Amino acid sequence: MSTILFLAPRFPWPLIGGDRVKPYHLLRHLATHHRVILVAFNHGGPATAEQRRAIEELGVEVHDVPLNPYAAALVSARTVATSLPLEIAFYTRPEFARIVDKILETTTVDLGISFFMRTAEYLRHRPMKKILIAEDCRVEYQTRSSHAARSLHQKLVRWWETRKLRVYEPSIVHDFDVTTFVSPEDVTAMTNLEDRATYKVVTNGVDLEAFSFRDNIDQREGLLFTGKLDVLANDLMAKMIISDILPDVRQRYPDTILTVAGAYPKSSLRSMASAYVRIEGQVPDIVPYLHGAAVYVHPHHGGSGIQNKVLEAMAAGCPVVTTPSGLQGIDAVDGVHALVATDAASIGQHIITLLGDGDLRRRLAHNARQLMERTHTWEVVGQQLDEVLAPLRSSSQPSCHMARPALFLDRDGVINRRLVGDYVRSPQEFELLNDVLPIMQAARERGMLLILITNQQGVGKGLMTDADLDAVHDSMQELLRERLGFGLDGIYVCTELDTATSPRRKPAPGMLLEAMAEHDIDASASWFLGDSITDAMAGRAAGIPTILVGDHPATAAEIVVPNLADVRL
Repeated sequence: MSTILFLAPRFPWPLIGGDRVKPYHLLRHLATHHRVILVAFNHGGPATAEQRRAIEELGVEVHDVPLNPYAAALVSARTVATSLPLEIAFYTRPEFARIVDKILETTTVDLGISFFMRTAEYLRHRPMKKILIAEDCRVEYQTRSSHAARSLHQKLVRWWETRKLRVYEPSIVHDFDVTTFVSPEDVTAMTNLEDRATYKVVTNGVDLEAFSFRDNIDQREGLLFTGKLDVLANDLMAKMIISDILPDVRQRYPDTILTVAGAYPKSSLRSMASAYVRIEGQVPDIVPYLHGAAVYVHPHHGGSGIQNKVLEAMAAGCPVVTTPSGLQGIDAVDGVHALVATDAASIGQHIITLLGDGDLRRRLAHNARQLMERTHTWEVVGQQLDEVLAPLRSSSQPSCHMARPALFLDRDGVINRRLVGDYVRSPQEFELLNDVLPIMQAARERGMLLILITNQQGVGKGLMTDADLDAVHDSMQELLRERLGFGLDGIYVCTELDTATSPRRKPAPGMLLEAMAEHDIDASASWFLGDSITDAMAGRAAGIPTILVGDHPATAAEIVVPNLADVRL
């Protein structure tokens, strides 16, 4: 059992907001196998007995530090002339540092975890293994938010913060063995700033029991937006729906009512309430709203990271209309799991379409729920975290840059010709595709492992045996060695039926996660080469960029090409 010191900028109870929810579930997961010590700020005063009990019941030792937001804001304002970004200075408190110092003086800590960059200063120079759970690339967040800001004041503040973060963020990641983000897009953004640190994807989850699925499409009505409404981005989105989207929808459906539900709405937002706009503040439970709305509206145009509110809506069966950035870090496909638009007019048109098409709403709701079950449970998040922890536990030395890149390959349609409507049941039916050979050669020359990831439900259907499948793969390996001088470094197969909802079967990422763990693979430096949407979904769920071959939308994967011959690593 290891001892882990976990630092958080906000006490992880009650479970309101991503900065509480995710730390809670990470702590719950870690405490099942490790001794965990939490040091967390509690905004407004000491943690209550109820708050402490909720975390201590997980088996976590709790230390809380009261944080007066007004005093912290004053301190951060005094640091304008320093190199510290405001969001870091806000959480730089001597009381917090003293508790961390005392713990490290009296306890042998095996691993330090900073949740959010806001607590990184307390660990960055400590002589221990360290993980920074950054969640999003802050430079990317502030840059996008600056573009989305509507006032000159907001733009100036975000410009100033971005200016400092461009220096601070690339420097802080070097003081941690691994930095994690919630999406491959954030990893890419951070890599563009600093490519000499180690980055991994640990996505966000949703409580599928709490956000239960309700198949009541015909009884649902109205539009919904949710969130902490004192957050600038949420306030702007709510106002955008009211001013720029709802009027177009009501021209077609005059009785449509918009509900904006959450906590702490600003007075300017409250003033926009009307007979067809309901502003619901201090909502104790958002789930009934998600179960009752016909469409969840999310006109996201700023920030980075992942949108927890979208995960919750999808889990609860509320059809989603959002923007491309609203789906960042979520393996959703436009028209399959949600409808995606880029401006207020097209968002309005999508809403009108959904309000008039119950079958489409039902299809999106079911597909989105299944996606959440495969890729955004807290069990998946815990598994991804374990993959980050594994190399740090296995060596007394920092593990930075030790993981290897890999080229993951689907089989049918990529390595061999696909038998449409059938399965390759014998070596005689296996026809190697010559165009894949130069791709595999290029990958090997770049030091990449070659690993097969394939669904083969022909076995599950009883059309062939495990021995038949092994014979096909043995023959394939021999053929590759003859043509290339080497074969695949690993073969991972799921033979279960597509109705079994196996965590290993693509589009779930199970086989990819197994391969990464067993071969110590760096997901961000790897590629998954496939020919179906399920390949892209599995790759994204595992944090691996995907090359998709065939007639697919350009947004279906990081790279989409019509033929194998067009693939370039």
